[in-house]
Amino acid sequence: MKNRKFIAEKINVHENIFSQDLDNIISYHIPRAIQEMPTIRHNSWNCSFTDVSKRVINNIPILFGNLTKSKQMKQKIKEESITREKVTEDELAQTALFIYEPGSEILVHEVNSQIDAEEFKKIFEKILSKDLHVGDVIIMPIPVPQKIRYELSLIEKITKIKFEFIHPNPGSKEYNIYSSLIAINNAKKFKLEYMNKDGIKISGAKKIKIKKKTVSEEEDLLKALSEMNQKEIDNTSTAETDKSSSKQPIELNSTSSVIEDQQDETDKPFNKSIEDGIELVESGYGTVSATGYTSTYVQSQNKRKKHNKKRSFSSSNSIQQINTDEHDIDKLLSKIHNFIARVKSKH
Repeated sequence: MKNRKFIAEKINVHENIFSQDLDNIISYHIPRAIQEMPTIRHNSWNCSFTDVSKRVINNIPILFGNLTKSKQMKQKIKEESITREKVTEDELAQTALFIYEPGSEILVHEVNSQIDAEEFKKIFEKILSKDLHVGDVIIMPIPVPQKIRYELSLIEKITKIKFEFIHPNPGSKEYNIYSSLIAINNAKKFKLEYMNKDGIKISGAKKIKIKKKTVSEEEDLLKALSEMNQKEIDNTSTAETDKSSSKQPIELNSTSSVIEDQQDETDKPFNKSIEDGIELVESGYGTVSATGYTSTYVQSQNKRKKHNKKRSFSSSNSIQQINTDEHDIDKLLSKIHNFIARVKSKH
């Protein structure tokens, strides 16, 4: 059986994020809009949700079906001793399976040669956003836990970090983080850039030394970062008390800011603003990219020359995924349900 790839993303209400009816939009109107299976035009294709069904797995309701694009196409047919092209009477369809859990707003969907990740995102957003009650939605990737921290740790000198955020659901933990980063709380989108050609100081009180990258070292580092993150969660109340006296406020007068590097004393591997940004990205409320370099020294005759090797990272290229050759729908749904549970746990 051919292996199938599924990736995890989050559906975010965007246009109506400040609506008093937000909870109802998430729990009722988005599932309703999916089940109504409207058709839209995208490029030369007719696009819609098809084969949509509801199911409850371990007391958690889910929706599943196909994102389908279809059109009449030419096919080569054989008539006696000749072949010729003929336009099909029926629309030929290309599909990608999706599973949506309204309670967590997590969308897991198939990526294949017919519908890639970017096209799926555009079509899914376009269909949902046509619904008057739902309004514009933005689908954001959910990155591999701790991968962002690991990749940033590999860059010896980071010269630029760029965060792009969307507004989290009011009342959530992520909303409080978002509010701490931006003074304009009603901004629906927010870009934050840290730049310094000589290198940005992003480390907290504890620094992680990176040796040559190997599989075992990557696993050890990810484990260590996860343990440090958990320790910080256990001490949240203490950290919140300390931060008010140790950090000067940053004035942000627009939704796009460039900030010179800063450093906070925390127990995390990175300073608080970077950690807060990573937390939002890991929760499906944004993306982060970084560029910089790692220095190596080469001995040439009597001189020791410094060589800077460029490095870069984007969270959009590190999305949580599951690969399976399962095609039985019941077994496949069970696997993906377990995958969603792991995504929610961020471990």
